[in-house]
Amino acid sequence: ANQITQIQHPSFETRARADDSSTASCTMVPLVRSSVSSVSITLLILLMMAAVCCPFVFVPYVAPRIAPNGVVLIGAGPPSSIPSSKTTTAVFTSSSPPPRAPTPAPRPPTSPPPSSSSSSSTPNPTSDLRPLASLLSLTPLEARQLLRHPQLSQHALLPSMTYLLDTLGVPQPTLKAMVFRHPKLVASIFSQPEIESTLAYLSSSLDLPASDVRALVSRHPAVLRYPRVHARRLVGFFKSWRPESPEAGLGLLRGVVREAPQVLGYGLGLLRSKLDFYDEAFGQDAAPDILANAPSLLCYSASDNIGPKVSYFTGPVGLTPAQLSKVARKWPRVFTCSLGGQITPNVDYLVARLGLRRGDIGRILSLFAPILWLSKERNLEPKVRFLEEELGWTGKDLRKGVLAMPQLLGLSLEGNLRPTVAYFLGWGVEREALGREALK
Repeated sequence: ANQITQIQHPSFETRARADDSSTASCTMVPLVRSSVSSVSITLLILLMMAAVCCPFVFVPYVAPRIAPNGVVLIGAGPPSSIPSSKTTTAVFTSSSPPPRAPTPAPRPPTSPPPSSSSSSSTPNPTSDLRPLASLLSLTPLEARQLLRHPQLSQHALLPSMTYLLDTLGVPQPTLKAMVFRHPKLVASIFSQPEIESTLAYLSSSLDLPASDVRALVSRHPAVLRYPRVHARRLVGFFKSWRPESPEAGLGLLRGVVREAPQVLGYGLGLLRSKLDFYDEAFGQDAAPDILANAPSLLCYSASDNIGPKVSYFTGPVGLTPAQLSKVARKWPRVFTCSLGGQITPNVDYLVARLGLRRGDIGRILSLFAPILWLSKERNLEPKVRFLEEELGWTGKDLRKGVLAMPQLLGLSLEGNLRPTVAYFLGWGVEREALGREALK
């Protein structure tokens, strides 16, 4: 720009005209102007291309501009100080210095840990659990563990717990274990007002001793939430199961309380369907005895569990209704075994290993049904090999011996069978003769 100004200055043109080569000097002015313009345009294009390719280099550095009022406008700093893609502009006058970066506020000093003298003034976080901690003799650590369940701080829980401890005689460790095992259930149940009346009604109606009531509460705390009216309906329902003998129904209900307390929560319609199934499957004479010996059978599904087993025993195994009732009365545990995991594999093993027929299984089960829940690998097979090796039973002899006394497969191998055989052999009895006598 200065050069162009000097070229356009009048004095320069005067000196050029005074010179002999004035014509050449005058024609030189437009050439210089055109060359300068082309250079400027070229530089401008290069700068624009560079700005497009590298925006982070050229965009932040904005040249200072001076406003008409003397205010200097400064662009953003280096790229590292730009917080975002937008350019921020700082404005200050030439008389005032640029603003400084804000100084971070000083961090408040950390308070020292409270001393022993100040701990007495701090409220105890377990103060709400103090009545419960005193009743159950909780340690400070146990009380702090229960702080996760603030519902246990309700004072409405104390009368129920006092009743269980003092009236029913529930041991304090048992009640404490119940609280830690089911804190939410205890909080929701023990706050109800009918706990005492429900347990008292069950105890008087079923003539239950205090030990049975304590065991019921310990094994099934949910019984405490049942209202008295539900307990009254249960007692009336089991009495009406055998109108001619109400004591049969009450005896079954006592067994339920002792062995399957979860049945107490079933609806009356479900209980009616289960009892009708057992009357139909085993006979009305056998069903009370079967359920009295194994009340837990009421916990199993009649259609999905017990029903398929009854069909298997009366179908492929060939048990008659009388044999089925006998097996169920004497060994009801058979119906709690898995059909596909225990019963069917053991029947298939006896048929294949001993050469039994399907009809023979019914005779064996009538004499010794526990053979169905014995392990093949750890129990049955070692004893069958012992009978073959020590007594010489093979083929028909082995089948005949097991059919005559299937209890042999239920005896202890090391505690009974082996010492007995060794005893007779020690007296000089020959092994083959012992095997023949055993078959007789």
